[in-house]
Amino acid sequence: MGKSIKNALVVGATGGLGTVITDRLQLNGYAVDPIWLDDNRPDVWDKGAYESSSFSNLDLGIYLTGTNITKSIEDLTRDDIQSIFQTNVFGAFNFAKNNLERIKSGHNPTFVFISSIMVTHPYPNRTAYAASKAAIEGLSNALAVELGEYGISSICIRLGHLSSLMKSTKTNPALLDQVKSAAPQGNLIDPIEVADFIIDLHSSKIKALNGSVIDFDAGYTKNRWPL
Repeated sequence: MGKSIKNALVVGATGGLGTVITDRLQLNGYAVDPIWLDDNRPDVWDKGAYESSSFSNLDLGIYLTGTNITKSIEDLTRDDIQSIFQTNVFGAFNFAKNNLERIKSGHNPTFVFISSIMVTHPYPNRTAYAASKAAIEGLSNALAVELGEYGISSICIRLGHLSSLMKSTKTNPALLDQVKSAAPQGNLIDPIEVADFIIDLHSSKIKALNGSVIDFDAGYTKNRWPL
């Protein structure tokens, strides 16, 4: 008897991290919703964004899309803040709300959201981004409680600096060198490790991690030893 195919939806699949996650999911027997692999994919805040999904049931839903505008709070405009929250937060609500019926009938149904170390270890000029990612953690935590009765898990990954640059962010190489020097093992985060962690997390069927916010930063934000 053949191995059953699991259905996954990855919002943010065309970004740097999203491409790696999508490839690893497919290598591990997941069918990934093709609508979100296309450059003409829907807007995340579009009310009908998920109506044309090819899946009637969903096993794993991953929301990792995000945008950042690096400005001081005095220079941030209302439009800047609206843009960040519409993608990072409002789109995540739309994703959870409009895939709920599909994921209720999934195998080990799991939502995964991507947060950022900026929530607990913020840098200057990222107030809107940090606030939006804090909201994502709150959303994931609340869904863990609200959807638990359906057997749905909601888990958030608080992500550190990746070893390969994300499409939407131009990071100063000197900053990354300093991050590596502060990480206890001297490393940045390999996107493949993020992808494989999500796959292992879903395959393990461990319900105890429902409601978790998992630091994925190689100890960078924990290393406060001053000498």
